[in-house]
Amino acid sequence: PQARAVALAAVAPYLAPEARGDAVVGEIAAALAVADPYERVLSLVELAPHLGDELRAEALAAAVEGVRDIPEPGERSRALVFLAPHLTETLLDPALNQALAIRDPLERVPALGALMPHLTPLEREHVAREVIGWARAARPAHHRASLLAAVAQVLPDSLLGEAVAVAERIDTPYDRLHVLAALIPRQPERLRDLALEAAQEIPNRYQRVNALLELVPRTGSAPRYPILDQALSTALGIEDDYDRASA
Repeated sequence: PQARAVALAAVAPYLAPEARGDAVVGEIAAALAVADPYERVLSLVELAPHLGDELRAEALAAAVEGVRDIPEPGERSRALVFLAPHLTETLLDPALNQALAIRDPLERVPALGALMPHLTPLEREHVAREVIGWARAARPAHHRASLLAAVAQVLPDSLLGEAVAVAERIDTPYDRLHVLAALIPRQPERLRDLALEAAQEIPNRYQRVNALLELVPRTGSAPRYPILDQALSTALGIEDDYDRASA
């Protein structure tokens, strides 16, 4: 059924109008017949753009409802991320509740990050405060970094300073850099400098090269060249031949 649902969704836009009605019925039936709940949700979301307004709303509502049937938290989170851009206003609250019901913050926060741009300013600020609180309490350091990085681009401006403060208190420089790099587009000059400082604290040269290269696509063309020069000089100083070639 999954393959049939995907195939029908792909071909439906090219069908003649008189054939399209039957195809839509077949698409919906095939999507709902997919046994795996995660794949069923994905099939319904892929199908939705090809439906009329009423059927599209029903397909997306069925997809949101189907998320609760997904047993694995990571798949539940990914399904919500996939759903988020397609949700109507009436479906945002049920989807948000589904995301908040995921127990593991590492799986919960990516789903919330995908939903946050579609929330009201008040809801978005409330969710962002919750995420920052979870990040502050998270251990080990790379968990804290992952939580903050997942919402870096959707944090309200009013909470950016608080998120940066939590990031600066991450004691492992590689993890601290990961968050600061994700936040750079929000405050390019200040956060680029903080990220560079974190990179220079990384004792392992191979990891330092990777950290510097993580900054490059997030940096404008002018400041990019000194970072590349620093990465090159660091790579040339790696003693292990394999690691040096890989860097």
